[in-house]
Amino acid sequence: MKPGDFSAIRYLRRHDVCIGEVISTVGLCKLRRSGANFELLAPTILSQQISVAAARTIRRRLKAAMPTQRLSAVGIIGLSESELAAVGV
Repeated sequence: MKPGDFSAIRYLRRHDVCIGEVISTVGLCKLRRSGANFELLAPTILSQQISVAAARTIRRRLKAAMPTQRLSAVGIIGLSESELAAVGV
């Protein structure tokens, strides 16, 4: 959106009641783009990918530690702190 172009804001207010209320309450977004967009975006994406992979690994290990190989509250409560730590929790 170019400075002074409010067509996107008008569109959002008309088509999304929740966003319209937020805009009315909070006001317009004051964030401005910097020239280093990719430099900021790339590490964020990489962090998310690593987080997803780590969560997948921990979930797989946790399921393997369950007596039924299925996640359950009862199964997790039955694990010791050292067993939880060993799977990454």
